[in-house]
Amino acid sequence: MIAEIISFPLDNNDNLMSPLKLQPLLDNDSLQCLARDRRALSILFHFARKLSPNKNFSDNLILWIRNLVSIHLQLATKEDYWFLIFNILRCPSGVGTWACEFLQVPCLFENNKKCLECTYEIPLSIDSAEISLCLSILKILLTPVKRRNDYLKQFTQSQKEVTDPIQEKRWILIDSDGEDEHTSAGECVGLRENDLIALLNQIPFTELLRSVLMIEEFLDDYIIQIDLISSHQLLRIFAFLNQLVDLFGEGMLTYNTELYKQLAKRLGRLMRHSLQYISDYHDLFSSVELVPELGYQQILLGNIKMAVGYFRTAMAIDNTSFHALCGLTLCQLFEQGVTDQTRQQDCEDAFELFEVFEAQS
Repeated sequence: MIAEIISFPLDNNDNLMSPLKLQPLLDNDSLQCLARDRRALSILFHFARKLSPNKNFSDNLILWIRNLVSIHLQLATKEDYWFLIFNILRCPSGVGTWACEFLQVPCLFENNKKCLECTYEIPLSIDSAEISLCLSILKILLTPVKRRNDYLKQFTQSQKEVTDPIQEKRWILIDSDGEDEHTSAGECVGLRENDLIALLNQIPFTELLRSVLMIEEFLDDYIIQIDLISSHQLLRIFAFLNQLVDLFGEGMLTYNTELYKQLAKRLGRLMRHSLQYISDYHDLFSSVELVPELGYQQILLGNIKMAVGYFRTAMAIDNTSFHALCGLTLCQLFEQGVTDQTRQQDCEDAFELFEVFEAQS
């Protein structure tokens, strides 16, 4: 069955190392293959939750899961990504050593554009399905895992069968992190800190923030097109990063014990970096000297309505901005021509600029 599933012909079979793409719709053959793949993975994850005395079987089990996941990710919709993370989080402690690579996030950039034999990446929109999926995976990872002990009852029972029952009553196994995998009553505790950090490292935070902040990479440089920063876009970024910081805070509350000190530090750093990014982004937008300049650039490009928006934004930041007032007058001149009202306004620089623009046109 596994050999039949992994032999399914993919559209991008020639390049399996290409970035993953979130599949919005699938044809009937792909849906049937994906259904068989999910069924097989559910069975294999069931055996992964049982302690086996046969090491060869355990190694082959991980290999079978890896082969099926490679096909699963190529055909996956958002529900299939959730299916994988749900199963991973309900495996015994130590799952991060062999299953963290299964947690993959689709590419957060559009197809590379070519320019002079060089490539650069175009960030996805902040409301894209890929970014929403990335946030949902992060939320699943940082919130309590429901019914984990119910899924691991067989692991607890199999461990008692494999180990000496008399020795089990006298000793509690301590792992390399210094954490008890089981309580004295035999109940499974949460994932180890190393497992959670390994899974958290699979979230591409750099690419996520680059897409949200519309930062393009060209060669070895990062570029922000400041003229694309609008008040509407800024509010959307504020809302997104506010949600992201809330998720980090929720993770710190979920794992608020001595066993997860390093995880809490990492979440705190991510929270601090997010706040620094939005602060810098706001500084770019709220520069009193920059916003009118962007308005004049839009006039040169012939986008009068967009220029009016920039000048009004500058007036909202500083209602005494002379350059913004001149820009609004200049836009009125282009739209309506010279009127008595504009002649009475004390903006001689605007008339001079108007004559310059008329001469250039």
